[in-house]
Amino acid sequence: MATETLLARVPARVHPMTGCDPERYEAELVAVFGPGLPRFDLVFLGLGEDGHTASLFSGDRATLETERWVALVERPDHRRMTLTLPVLSAARVAAFLVTGRAKRAALARLLRVDPEIPASRVAAERVVVIADPEAAGEAPRAR
Repeated sequence: MATETLLARVPARVHPMTGCDPERYEAELVAVFGPGLPRFDLVFLGLGEDGHTASLFSGDRATLETERWVALVERPDHRRMTLTLPVLSAARVAAFLVTGRAKRAALARLLRVDPEIPASRVAAERVVVIADPEAAGEAPRAR
């Protein structure tokens, strides 16, 4: 959806994650960005009902990673890759897209910058939250 409605309409380089090989994806990023922490202009992020973002879940060791750009996350449903918090936090803009009433509590925690949820630990240069009315409810309007 992001490609169709936005990225296909602007001159953008997109770096989608495919497969489940963190080393290969990190090597792709090094080839594009060079050495040193990559700085994305924009990262699109979702927000889980539990406050996770990307595949960074509370209590998972991937949330503690400071050296690697990409981490493997083992979840009950399947293995996943995720960018790490240092990479997400190096972005110029991190945009959270949040929909649905079930996300209302997590959104309130994100806007309060509750360090207990991984989404609140994304410290990009600018953090933008776009929420539908169901998710927003009575949540504060600015972060």
